[in-house]
Amino acid sequence: MSETLTIEQVPIKDLKPMPSNAKKHPPEQLARLEESIKEFGFKSPILITQDNFIISGHGRCKVGKKLGFVTLPAVRLQLTEAQAKALNIADNLTSSTEYDDDILNQAIKELQQIEFNLAALGMDDLDINDRLTETEIKADLSDYEGLIDIQAQRQTEPEPRRQLSIEEQTGQIEELTDELQIEMAQMFDFPNGPDRKIIRAVIYALAQRGILKYGTDTSMTTVRQA
Repeated sequence: MSETLTIEQVPIKDLKPMPSNAKKHPPEQLARLEESIKEFGFKSPILITQDNFIISGHGRCKVGKKLGFVTLPAVRLQLTEAQAKALNIADNLTSSTEYDDDILNQAIKELQQIEFNLAALGMDDLDINDRLTETEIKADLSDYEGLIDIQAQRQTEPEPRRQLSIEEQTGQIEELTDELQIEMAQMFDFPNGPDRKIIRAVIYALAQRGILKYGTDTSMTTVRQA
């Protein structure tokens, strides 16, 4: 039994894009649509659901808004939500423009979950299986992203620094002096290295210039790396 299709004028402000629409509309395609509509008008009505979601005609609706149309010709179809989503996918796949793979894959996954006949999409079975597998892999990976982000944040956050007491600062300087004395003895072939007073004077001078830091419980690591 054939269905009689009626074209009606629908206020353009009431038309809504279908959330699962994966079709992309690059500027060059919209420009071609605009020129065609300027020349011939709307000769092909858009397809919509009972609650004004666009099944086919997202690009034409965008151009219509740009050109200042108040209403657009539309055919309102009596479809279930799953049927409307499937028809949107099938219609998009017959066009030459690109589509968003993530949105398309998710829409196919949702149709599979309600046991919709995926053969009605007009897609190759292998392509459907590949897309379903990709969606499942991404879903599994997303479960770990939060844990990975938290772990990365823990690794990059600097440890809180505690200001050392005078006694601790003195011990820190002495420890650094010991290390520098040994390293300079090996570097310059001094039997015992430079005088400790000279080394401490160098440490103070570098600290005043911001080149070397001491006085906190983590600054010795910073000193050694500097």
